[in-house]
Amino acid sequence: MKIGEPHSLGIVQIREACGSRGFKTISEEPAINLISDPVVLQILNAEIDMAGGILWGAWEQELYNRLHPPLLIKKYSSALDKIKANKKTEDALRLQIDGFRHDNLKLIETIKKEREICEQRGFECEDLQKEIVQLQNTVSQYENASLE
Repeated sequence: MKIGEPHSLGIVQIREACGSRGFKTISEEPAINLISDPVVLQILNAEIDMAGGILWGAWEQELYNRLHPPLLIKKYSSALDKIKANKKTEDALRLQIDGFRHDNLKLIETIKKEREICEQRGFECEDLQKEIVQLQNTVSQYENASLE
């Protein structure tokens, strides 16, 4: 399986037994080209299952501090690190959002109180304006009475 590119799933070699001369290679082809052959598909599935089991076992036993971690494990580990970092960021943002909500509720309460105070002052202002008008009328009456 070390022959060829990983994307080709290795090279399938067809060999002929030549007695004492060994095994003569008749043909070589990337396994990906032969995936429609049920025998090749069965072999590839078995190899993928075994490779996955080996990778996972090495991961669970934390052997990658002594073994060379393959690209798949590096990417998986990198993805896990990113997920953890994103989770921390998300938690921090959630706390910040909760703080903003709390501040928002306090501001809403403050605005309600200020509105009540303004309405009360508005009523007081209207009452004072009415009183001023009454006083002006009274002053006008006295002025008119004094001129007569």
